Amino acid sequence: MFASTVVSWERLRVALGGPALRFSIFPDTNTTKHILINSKYKFSIADGLLAGCKEEVPPCTLHSDKDAIHFADAVVWNPRWMGPIGKPPDSKRKGQRWLFNFFFEAAVYRNKKVSQSTTLKLAHDMDWTMTYDAHSDFFQPYNQLAKRDTILPNYDENMATNKSMLLVAFISNCKGVRISIFKSIREALPMEERHRVKIFGKCAEKGDVNPCPNRKDVACMDRVFRTVKFYFAAENSWCKGYITEKFFRGYEHDMVPLAVGGFGREDYEFLAPGSSFLHLDDFTSAEMLAKRLLELDRDDEAYSQMFHWRATHVFQHARVRYGQGICELCAELHLEKKLQRPERKFKNLDHWWYEGRCRPQSTFR
Repeated sequence: MFASTVVSWERLRVALGGPALRFSIFPDTNTTKHILINSKYKFSIADGLLAGCKEEVPPCTLHSDKDAIHFADAVVWNPRWMGPIGKPPDSKRKGQRWLFNFFFEAAVYRNKKVSQSTTLKLAHDMDWTMTYDAHSDFFQPYNQLAKRDTILPNYDENMATNKSMLLVAFISNCKGVRISIFKSIREALPMEERHRVKIFGKCAEKGDVNPCPNRKDVACMDRVFRTVKFYFAAENSWCKGYITEKFFRGYEHDMVPLAVGGFGREDYEFLAPGSSFLHLDDFTSAEMLAKRLLELDRDDEAYSQMFHWRATHVFQHARVRYGQGICELCAELHLEKKLQRPERKFKNLDHWWYEGRCRPQSTFR
């Protein structure tokens, strides 16, 4: 019982970005475990997903070739982005673990000819789950602020310096709910403040010059973002746990995210301190939100307090955090089977993942 409890707490610590405990719970650290990631995205192998694992995690090797299914200790299946194997075989090798993985897209995007049929076929053979939902067996977020090993003392910096823009957004769907929300916020501001609110990208207002036509020009984007106080981080789908790079762009470029998406603020607070961002659901009207933006805009101290996360957390590249689920899986495979988490035994995997996981987009609650 004690060993199982320790392993459970260790999982939670790693998932939350905390330091791993230093004791041995692995029976054989000399054996290499093999993980097949059946995905058409090869970056996960080439860029070394295991590079960010804690030093206590025993050795594992990642594979992307279909022959690995004959010897892999675990196979990670993504029904939307099936890799070299394509459809799953009718049976799996004895002792092999299969994981249901969903990462790049929101659950609302269910291609009935691909994702749904594959998910239904996988259901009875799935042992564990690995998704961006924090309640999955192996949590695999787009990103997550990592806790510092040592808190920075007396952290105090004026983060409002040289920031002339109030709120900006990059929006590509010019007729969706996101742009309606953004425009309602701008229109709720006094006329003299509206010039400080801009849409960049495809949906830019007529006459506005896009300062960075090439969004891959990182240096240009950083120069622009460092003049901005708030970033409109609106997801294209509002699904449980579906929080993408849009939200973390604020942390990367020293802006405060205005989060729009998920099932509310609680989804985001699992990834970043609640005091470091605003969420649309915090406000009942565009007028209330506009008022709060101006309050923070006029109070440098209050605005700067929203960056106190930098004393306790650090922003990391998304792929480092993306790999934490793989690292945890690697550690799990080295445990004795009796200490491993229980198998899921899904009756309806399609229902578990797709049904009730997304909510309709709306303006203000």
